[in-house]
Amino acid sequence: MKKYLYKINQNVPKKLQMKPKVLTLREQKKKDRKEQILTESMQLFAEKGFDNTTIADIVEACGMARGTFYNYYTDTQTILEELIQQINNRIIDLVKSIRKENSSLEDFTLKSFQAFFEMVSTPELAAFNHNNQSHIRTVSYSSNSMKLLIEILVEELKKQPEIKLKQDLDFQLLTVMMVSGASEVFLHIRQSEIEVDINYLAQFMTHVFLHGVTK
Repeated sequence: MKKYLYKINQNVPKKLQMKPKVLTLREQKKKDRKEQILTESMQLFAEKGFDNTTIADIVEACGMARGTFYNYYTDTQTILEELIQQINNRIIDLVKSIRKENSSLEDFTLKSFQAFFEMVSTPELAAFNHNNQSHIRTVSYSSNSMKLLIEILVEELKKQPEIKLKQDLDFQLLTVMMVSGASEVFLHIRQSEIEVDINYLAQFMTHVFLHGVTK
């Protein structure tokens, strides 16, 4: 992206060339405050669960006045939705990156599962998923970022000649199964304390979705 912008700027008068926006001290402080609220909230949601976390908890963890908090968020639900949006956006970025680097369907599917399991296996995200399952399902599956992820995967699967589906609905259903299946399998493993290597899990999921269980 930087190279692209640079080429554009070469043909534009210097006065009109695009420059990175430099934040004022006030803007930087507001940005830092918001990031602090999100960071502390994520940790609290992971440790205590969303239902057991109050605005007072977040304010105390951030060391800020309650009035300052309301300059950024009105309630904990809005914070949760933004955190889930960030997580989904990270998954989208991973999928886009993997798509560029892996042309075969097998490699793309395997690397996507591996990247997802590695990301959600970090201690904080694992605890966040474990302690907030119902809220994550409610918010994530209806979010715009999840719809975008589904669209990206459907587009990719349609390009693959190995997949013999014909209807758009079939591609959508397959993609929803892949996304929700990976999430639900991971949650079940965490709860039941089944010991399984992430790479093996990704290989298993890839085999089941691409080849079924009869081969």
